Amino acid sequence: MKSPFLARTAALLTFALMVPTSSQAFSFGSGSDHFASATPIVLSPGEDPTSFPTDLTNFTQDLWENMWGSGKTAWWKWQATENGYCTVDTLPTLDLFFPIKDTYVAVYTAPAPEARVARNDDYLNATFTSAPALSSATFYAVKNTTYYFMATSMPAVTASSYRLSLRVRLLPLRKVIRTTAWNAAPNTPDDMGQLTATTTATGALSGKLTIGPKTYPFAGVFGLDGTFVTSFTRKAPAGSQPLPPIALWIDGTGNGAYQVRANAFYTAYGAFPERLVFNAQNIHAVPGYYTGFLDGNSLEGFTTLTVKPTGVVTGSVTTDDGHSFTFSSALHQSTTANAYFVPFFKSLHGGKGGFRGSFTVNNLGGMDFLSGSARYIRPAGAVFYPNSIDATFSLTGGLYPKPTPQQRVLSFLNGTGGNGQMIFTDVGGELGGGFMEALNFTTANKFIFSSTARKPVLTLNIATGVVTGSINAPSAPPIKKRLLKGILYRTNAFTYLNGYVTGTTRNTPFQIVAP
Repeated sequence: MKSPFLARTAALLTFALMVPTSSQAFSFGSGSDHFASATPIVLSPGEDPTSFPTDLTNFTQDLWENMWGSGKTAWWKWQATENGYCTVDTLPTLDLFFPIKDTYVAVYTAPAPEARVARNDDYLNATFTSAPALSSATFYAVKNTTYYFMATSMPAVTASSYRLSLRVRLLPLRKVIRTTAWNAAPNTPDDMGQLTATTTATGALSGKLTIGPKTYPFAGVFGLDGTFVTSFTRKAPAGSQPLPPIALWIDGTGNGAYQVRANAFYTAYGAFPERLVFNAQNIHAVPGYYTGFLDGNSLEGFTTLTVKPTGVVTGSVTTDDGHSFTFSSALHQSTTANAYFVPFFKSLHGGKGGFRGSFTVNNLGGMDFLSGSARYIRPAGAVFYPNSIDATFSLTGGLYPKPTPQQRVLSFLNGTGGNGQMIFTDVGGELGGGFMEALNFTTANKFIFSSTARKPVLTLNIATGVVTGSINAPSAPPIKKRLLKGILYRTNAFTYLNGYVTGTTRNTPFQIVAP
């Protein structure tokens, strides 16, 4: 996996080779030539805090400015949304025609030299280790105060031109709780887990890094640029070579970011979203009970979630092999309006397996949806799933409203008067061949089968959306009777019922569809 440092390099190279358009909302505009017309910076959650490239070739310098570098300056302005440490730095635009050059950055509150609150020249940026002449200034930002950022190139700008970008990040000085569920290497339960961190109003932080069944606590203070770095030692088996330490990097600005390097081959990284706090004045859009289906390409599972008005989330997961567990989480910041992340991790199978969920609950156009991804690791067994499971799932689902008497839940099979087909898919010869059963789903939410030859039984728990039952498969005893378990769920205005049939070496899928 590529680290965010390399990703940033690639992103900047992309910026250099593309023409910005108004539809690109993932970063703010290029700088303006003068203080009075400074480019406004308004960053929404999830947006890239880096500007479009600014070409300084034809720029000038205001009369009141100190004569820095080339005499060509670019200006931006930003109003602090809350109190905290703001870091503004320059990043070179990477392409073959505009090489990296020395830069200078300064922060003002008014168009006068004495209104300067911060400045910097020469900063060793971890991304561009070969270019220590980048600039980075950090200052305490006061809510609702407007700050002006000036950037320039120190060497003279000639006909060959020079482009630079500005990056602005805020470390809020208030209590912030961040959570993420992460994974790196495939088929390795020691390379998946959860990361939580709490920041105080002084910029101090504490948290826990969970790796499989092990937990590593940490504490410290964010640096000037809003990042925190630490590492953890690991004990190696007696007589073996020492294990490299576990490395952890956290960015506490904006939407947050993290890196976890737990082995010599893979690095886990991604967003580190903030846990949201809700009350009577700050109400989220997605309270209620949800059901969803986990599709893993011949591996199936399902989940249920209860989202409370406070933003607290409790839920359950049932995996393809029949393993069930509960979890707790909370609504976290997302990049989309009325959408919220629900991250969680569960160590399973005595620490030899685990489940990582990155779910999203959202309300779009008045409809509530579940989406996201998950990963499940199960160790190899003797007979049942003799090969280990390392499966990635996609989640689809939605709100499961309280059932109305004498109406089919979620209007399931209403279009066919309740008539449907229960389809059993044979995988690995478990069922002795695939087959179907005709049925009717009544307005009393009962399943009535057309034939009793295989003794099918299926019951819906109308309060939870979970279905359970049994059926006699065509294969010979002693594995003739199979148990059934599944979920009724809705997504994109359509209702589905999917589940699994228990087997000897593995479980196999079933679904109910219109005939």
